[in-house]
Amino acid sequence: MTKQSGGILRKAREAAGDATLVFGLSSEGKSTEVVNAVLETKKKAVLWVSFTNLAAVIGNPKCADWDIAEPTNWRELIEFIVNPVINGDMKYDVIVLDGIHYMATHSLEYEASLNTDKAAGLTTQANWGDMGSAMKNAIIALKAKAQLFCITDAEWERKKQGDEQVKTGNLILPFNNDLFLKIISLFGSKWYCYTAKGPDEATPVAYLVQRNSSLAMRFKK
Repeated sequence: MTKQSGGILRKAREAAGDATLVFGLSSEGKSTEVVNAVLETKKKAVLWVSFTNLAAVIGNPKCADWDIAEPTNWRELIEFIVNPVINGDMKYDVIVLDGIHYMATHSLEYEASLNTDKAAGLTTQANWGDMGSAMKNAIIALKAKAQLFCITDAEWERKKQGDEQVKTGNLILPFNNDLFLKIISLFGSKWYCYTAKGPDEATPVAYLVQRNSSLAMRFKK
């Protein structure tokens, strides 16, 4: 048995687990793609945690027996979802975190709320680092207990040219560098969702996904 030292040691199995990052521009079919992927697994015990909306799940009869949650802050996420899953009080085959860019915002707000004295009411550099660590720990904990899907928006990188902000053509994730580096390696699979012109007037838009992680990594950070 390994003696814990400063809370930084954990079992190798805790770093394992199946986690998929699903990204793309807003309204590019990310949540729908994950719903279909979860249904393909044939697994019954599913928890869908939404930080955006439940449009992809609500009203779909195939998802009627899934558990759903809409935490409004970091405390709710940890108290009612992460800790019960870690402790075995809640057991799921699949967990979906829909909108982890908003999840990161909740974490940052929580870390900033702990500031005292001169830093009270401010967001410090230390808060950003603590947020990245908290996000990493939450993802590690959940993927050790269930197959995990994390959904996030991406956005076009913009650079200033004169008085205008111009798209560079690079797709980026809405994470600061510290958060990006702390969590990107946790995902064994990375899916890029995008749209293209449909085949005919009846289907003007085609929703597509690149599931090859190497090809999906079209963004730059």
